Formats: sequence, C-alpha cells, structure tokens
Amino acid sequence: MYQSSHPRAGGFSSPPRALHVLDVENLLGGQVTFGRTKVMWDLYCEAAKVDDADMIVAGCSRRFAESVLFALPSRGRVVIGANVPDGADAALLDAVDPTHQASRFARVVVGSGDHAFAPMALQFVTAGCPADLVTGSGFTARRLRMVCRSHRHFAYHQLPQAWPFGAPTGRVATLGA
Repeated sequence: MYQSSHPRAGGFSSPPRALHVLDVENLLGGQVTFGRTKVMWDLYCEAAKVDDADMIVAGCSRRFAESVLFALPSRGRVVIGANVPDGADAALLDAVDPTHQASRFARVVVGSGDHAFAPMALQFVTAGCPADLVTGSGFTARRLRMVCRSHRHFAYHQLPQAWPFGAPTGRVATLGA
C-alpha cells in the first residue's frame, strides 16, 4: 500500500490517482465492436498502468454506445455523443473539467491521438497535473504528443479483426437443395 508523507487519521493514504480520458472510437480506428473494445481495454490498461483507484471517463457516439457500455468496466463513466463527426469528442470534452480535476489527480492519461484533446491536456499541464498519452489504431496529432510528457502506443494488429456482421462461423452456406 502507498504510504504518504502526510498520513491521514489511519496512517495511510491512497495511492496517487489518475484520470483516464478515453476516446474509444479513436483508439479503435473507428471500428468499434464489443470484442474489439474489450481487447482495447486490456491493452490500454497495460499501456496506461490503470489502477483500481483511477477514474475512467470514456466517450463514444450513440451508434456504438451498446458495445462500449457492455465492454468497459462498470466503474468507468461512459459519455455518449451524437452520431455526427466529432460528436463523441465533444461529449467527452464537455464531461472533463481540467480546472476542477487537475487538483484531484496526480496525472491525466489521454487515450486518443485526436488533436481536439490537445487544449484539454494543456490545461491539465498548466494547472500542474502532468498528462500522458496512450494511442491505438488512430493517428496521433503532433500538438497533442508535444503537450504530453510520455506517449505509449499499442499496436492495432493486437486487436481482433472487425467483422461487420459478426465473426465468421466456419460453416459454408449452400444454395439450393
């Protein structure tokens, strides 16, 4: 257990917490399925060193909400954006308040390569909360990479293939009798 130099009444304090801000669609390169989201979460946890005490806020558009809600752990908060370009980004950015949250967390981890998150990361850094970056299938914006103190990447080839109508069963359909 983490022991603080400024112990509370019990003599121990909890470990420094992190805030994880996940742009699920960006991490998955736009190919969001239940299975890919589950694997992405495992890869993200390994890359970002997620702790049980950390706060997780994930965003996705309405069309992927069911896959994301059931694939991510229940302790996380999922914000759902409109089915428009950057709708999930806007909902996720609205759910995070760097001014308030920078003092509550030891670090923020941005799970996206999207340039839209660079100003938010910069606000955290300016308020004294370091920002780290974890990317997956999508591209990584240079400005976001420059703001964050570290950058970890998990390879998209580690994610299962996205099948539009479910995974193939291996059975061959025959036409006619």
